[in-house]
Amino acid sequence: MPSSHPPIRHPGQVSGHASFLHRDSSLRERCLMQVGDTLAVGFGLLLRLGGAPLKRAIIAGLGALAYRVVPEKRRVARTNLDLVFGDRLSDAEKSRIVSVMFRHFARGLLDLFYDRIYWPNERVAASVNSDAKAKLDELQDIGRGSAVVSCHLGNPEMLLRLLTEAGYDGYALYKGLHSPWFDRYVGRKRLAAGAGLIEVPSSRHRSVDGKRQKLPARSIRSEIEALWANNSGIGFVADQHTRTGMKINVLGVPDTPTQIGAWRYVVENRIPFLLHVAVYDETGGLTWHCSDIFRVTDQGSPDETLAHYLQQANYWFEEMVRRYPEQYFWGHRRFDRRHYE
Repeated sequence: MPSSHPPIRHPGQVSGHASFLHRDSSLRERCLMQVGDTLAVGFGLLLRLGGAPLKRAIIAGLGALAYRVVPEKRRVARTNLDLVFGDRLSDAEKSRIVSVMFRHFARGLLDLFYDRIYWPNERVAASVNSDAKAKLDELQDIGRGSAVVSCHLGNPEMLLRLLTEAGYDGYALYKGLHSPWFDRYVGRKRLAAGAGLIEVPSSRHRSVDGKRQKLPARSIRSEIEALWANNSGIGFVADQHTRTGMKINVLGVPDTPTQIGAWRYVVENRIPFLLHVAVYDETGGLTWHCSDIFRVTDQGSPDETLAHYLQQANYWFEEMVRRYPEQYFWGHRRFDRRHYE
C-alpha cells in the first residue's frame, strides 16, 4: 500500500554514533571482512538458485542443528515456558514449541541476511495492511514525535522494512554486535531498509589499530529528544532482560525486572506511541499487528505513570505471544535470574 505521507526526509541515516562506521581495521581484518562478504554473496547466489525448497531445507537443518548444539538455550526456554504456561501445556507441547522456535530463528536469520531475495519490495508492500498504515499516519500527524515499540516475537528486523514502506520517518535504537563483520553487515542492512539508527551507549566503541576501544558512556536523551522535536519517530525492542529496572508483570510472571531507559524518555516527554509485531503466517508471509495509539497522560507520580504504560504494553505483547508462542524467542533469560538457578 503506497504512503500518503511525504517521502521520508532522511532515510538510512545515523544519529550520533554507529560503531560499524568507525573501524580502523588492520589489513588482516579487512581481508577477513572481505572473505566474509564474498561468502555471503556466494551463499546468496546458491539460495537464489535453490528457491523455496532449498530455503525450507536450510531452515529445517539449521533449526535441528541449533536445537542440539545449544542445550543451555533449550533449558532456558523450557524454564520460561514453565513459568508462563505452567501445567496448561503438556511437556510434549513445550518440547514442540522449543523445537519450532529454533527453526523460526533460522528462518528469521535467512530473511534478515537475504531479505532482497525472499522479500523484494513488492512483497513487503503487500504486507503493509490498511490498519497499520492508518495508525502510523495518525501517529505522525499528531506532530509531536512518536515511538513504535516491538518485542522478540515474529521478525523484529522486518519491521524496519514495513515501517519504511508505510512512510514512517523513524530511527531504530539498537545494540551493536560484538563480531565486527556481523555488526557491519547487519548495520548496513538496517540502513538499506531506510531506517535511521541510534546505537545505545553500552555498545558504542571505535576500532583503532584493530583494538576495540569503548566510548565513554553518556545519555542519548538529547539525541532522541532532538529527533522528536523534528517530528521523527523512535523504534525500539522492549523485552530485553535487565538485572535492574522496574519490576512489573511480564507474561503472567510477577516482579520481572524490565528496562526503562527508552520508555522513560517516551513517558516523560508525553510522546504518543504504538506497539507492533510482524509474525509469519502459514504461507510464510508476514502479518503486521499494531495496537491502538497510546497518548501518555498522568497516572499518578512519574514512577506510577511509567509503571502504568510499561504494564499496558506488556499486556498487549503477552496477548500476541500467547497467540504465536512458537515465534517468540524463549531462549533468553527474560525473567528474574533466580528462576534460572
